[in-house]
Amino acid sequence: MIKKRIFIKGDLILESPISIGSGSDNFSDKDIVVDADFKPFIPATSLAGCIRDYLTTNFGKGITDELFGSIKKEGSTKGFKSNIIFYHAYLKQDKYNLIFRDGIRIDRTLQTTIDKSKYDFQAIDKGTVFDFKAEVEIRDKEKELTELTDYMLNALANSHIRIGYKKNRGYGKFKLSNIKKLTLQFPDDAEKWINFDWEKSEFEEFKPDHLTQTDYKEIKATFDIPYQLIVRDFDINEEADFVNIKSDGKPIIPATSWTGIIRSTLEKISEETNLKTVKDMVDEIFGYVDNKNSKPSSVIIEDSPIEDAIEMNYTQNRIDRFTSGVIENALFTQKNIYTGRTTLSIKVKSNVWNKAKDLLMLAITEIGLGLAPIGGSKTTGKGILTLKELNYDNKTITIEDLLSYNFSIPSN
Repeated sequence: MIKKRIFIKGDLILESPISIGSGSDNFSDKDIVVDADFKPFIPATSLAGCIRDYLTTNFGKGITDELFGSIKKEGSTKGFKSNIIFYHAYLKQDKYNLIFRDGIRIDRTLQTTIDKSKYDFQAIDKGTVFDFKAEVEIRDKEKELTELTDYMLNALANSHIRIGYKKNRGYGKFKLSNIKKLTLQFPDDAEKWINFDWEKSEFEEFKPDHLTQTDYKEIKATFDIPYQLIVRDFDINEEADFVNIKSDGKPIIPATSWTGIIRSTLEKISEETNLKTVKDMVDEIFGYVDNKNSKPSSVIIEDSPIEDAIEMNYTQNRIDRFTSGVIENALFTQKNIYTGRTTLSIKVKSNVWNKAKDLLMLAITEIGLGLAPIGGSKTTGKGILTLKELNYDNKTITIEDLLSYNFSIPSN
């Protein structure tokens, strides 16, 4: 018998691009899921999956299964139904920005692209708002499931749950805002349930609590751009052949670019010092996939908006490397970033923090000294960054401090 029914609605706001694949490749290698009007939406199954995974990690399988259902209950041969219903999250706005991002695989030894490894995918840009709806039925364990539902809403409001593709690499971040909640007790509120309407029924505002993400620790590093930088994207406005990649109209350094340069820097250190333990630790930090095994990443890296950026066109020729002559019809223009500043955010799982912190700080030092440029055209003076300060555990460290810092590097 149902004791309580909770209706929930709110605005699901994208804080980063998200990409939820449809399985189609008509417009890219990985097209996003769309509705019958070819507008993007967030499937209920995707919402249920990411929320269930988060609650299982934080509360365990037992009570989470009570809310989400299970094929087989522990100690029984029978399953039981879900007590929470998610609805597809449809757009709340007429306009949205569909973006195309691409990626490549890098040969870590040669630092060159692997042949035929380029791919692209679609994503919905940050700032897009979707309509979130869910309802919870409570038959027993009323106190526990009510508390679990409120914790879920707090986690959603604090952007602790991610969804979709590349969740650890700058995608899939969202928050639930303007949360409204209607609780009906049975049998007293049976008539309100019969006459329930998402628009007309009287909801109450849910005021979320601040949640500290205790399973992660964060390193932040602020850099100046003293010269030029470009992480290339095609210019759809045709003002140049290439522009710096943008999100929500603002130039960024993508999380994937940060991941690439940090990982390759640490792998170089491993090769130069002949420390296999460093290479093993890099795999533990960033994850890996091979023919037999795989491991998820232990870090979340965000896209970094570039503040106070000046964008200017720069026209050049392509050169034949054998003759040193100009290649015919190879003139191109790219809109580079001139000056500006940006902040790198790396969230590290607490269980690897002590082993990963110094290695990540060492890579940040290399980047901040200009020894590991980022982005395109690195061999022609672009992509050099200057570290202003690094922060973690309420400590502020300058580049001068890092130059005399005793880094703890795992030995063989």
